[in-house]
Amino acid sequence: MYISIGMQAIGKGLATMLLVYTTHYSVAKLYNYFCVPDDIYGFFQGMISTGSPMCMGAMDILKSTQTSYGALIMLGTSRLFVDMMNPFNTHRSDKQTNTEDPNAS
Repeated sequence: MYISIGMQAIGKGLATMLLVYTTHYSVAKLYNYFCVPDDIYGFFQGMISTGSPMCMGAMDILKSTQTSYGALIMLGTSRLFVDMMNPFNTHRSDKQTNTEDPNAS
């Protein structure tokens, strides 16, 4: 089965976005559960646990994945706009070209 290079790039980009967002979401839920639980006990526990290495590391991962996800969205969006505005788009990977010799009769 033939998949064009453009479709492969789109698939890899979407897979990357899915991986980054899944990591961000999972770490956010773990941070909420372990570092700042949602009850009154969690309010006091958070005063101690948010400075722990695990919680600080989780916050670093959240910051990094937020930046990566935002960059991926901006890159993908800007690529779409550039492709739509380019009147000289000569990408012909999906078109078949005539390779026969016109002089061969």
